[in-house]
Amino acid sequence: MRLSAEYQGNEIGLIASAFDRYLERLDQFVERERSFTAAASHELRTPLSVMMGALDVLDAQEQNPASKRALARIKRACGEMHAFIEATMFLSREDSSTIEQTEKADLKYIIESLCEDNEGLLQEKHISLTQDIKENLQLSQPDSIVRIMVSNILRNAIEHTAEGEICIVLENAQLLIRDTGSGIPKADLPHVFDRSYTTKKDGTGLGLNLVKRICDRFGWQIEIDSESGKGTQVKVQFA
Repeated sequence: MRLSAEYQGNEIGLIASAFDRYLERLDQFVERERSFTAAASHELRTPLSVMMGALDVLDAQEQNPASKRALARIKRACGEMHAFIEATMFLSREDSSTIEQTEKADLKYIIESLCEDNEGLLQEKHISLTQDIKENLQLSQPDSIVRIMVSNILRNAIEHTAEGEICIVLENAQLLIRDTGSGIPKADLPHVFDRSYTTKKDGTGLGLNLVKRICDRFGWQIEIDSESGKGTQVKVQFA
């Protein structure tokens, strides 16, 4: 709705015209944002589909065990890229629409597959990883969304831990990821979910911000407890 037409010829008209110009810029910004997300979604999905198709062709051929494992990891990496696209597109929408899915998200399987994908990095950094999965939790939310959330928390723990331990616990509809890494200064804890917060020189601060947005979207409770030099614990309560 524009205002200036109702206040032409008086002093308020100047203010109304300024508001109209601002609203016009805002409309243009929203339109650019929508165009970008639609174009990005299409342009990223297309090469991913090509890569996954090529992987299917390679997978159908005779491969040695090492090649099969490498192909499986590439497939999962492509799947994670696709999941990230789905997650960002989903979070960019304000309505209650969701990603189409036929099955529930198997949190136990997601955790196990992510641990396997990060096995090389864990070995490289001499990190001991333990899993204590006490229930097979099935979530009604999209698998891609849940995978992105868990992946970001786990990757954050790995990046900030060296020659330490990471423990993953799943029980009572609660996911707990605890590490013995560098930790977070107490003064920084209120800002860990801010988009600009990062402890890495080349970091973007998007990881935990994305995790928080996903939790807020589905009404999950997330808490972070950390002590500088001693480690961090992230807890997500699903119900």
